Amino acid sequence: MNIVHYEHAVIGSLLCDPSLIDDINLIVDDFSIETYRIIYHAILDAMARNHVVDVITISSKLSKTKPGENWLLLVGEAAKDCILPSNISAYAKLLKAESRKPKPKSKRNLYRCFKGN
Repeated sequence: MNIVHYEHAVIGSLLCDPSLIDDINLIVDDFSIETYRIIYHAILDAMARNHVVDVITISSKLSKTKPGENWLLLVGEAAKDCILPSNISAYAKLLKAESRKPKPKSKRNLYRCFKGN
């Protein structure tokens, strides 16, 4: 497992159960993958405005504000892959530990990250 998997798990967990945001202490900059930083920011923004947080609302918001990506696919995959949202605290803790290790932020394509490129 690597940080990409932790980021994916946190995003998926929040999309499945947004109330879990209270169980984690992450900031946007804890995410190393640009795609996940953007999605996490959109989730936080929607929650701050008391908007619904789910695959449709977040991908729709991102399609309007950040066109050019298939947000429905990216956001939908994170939610679909969510195994056990209640484990978000463990995922967030692992993500936070990895994010503190010195390395440059990545703008790599998310698909390449999962392929190991």
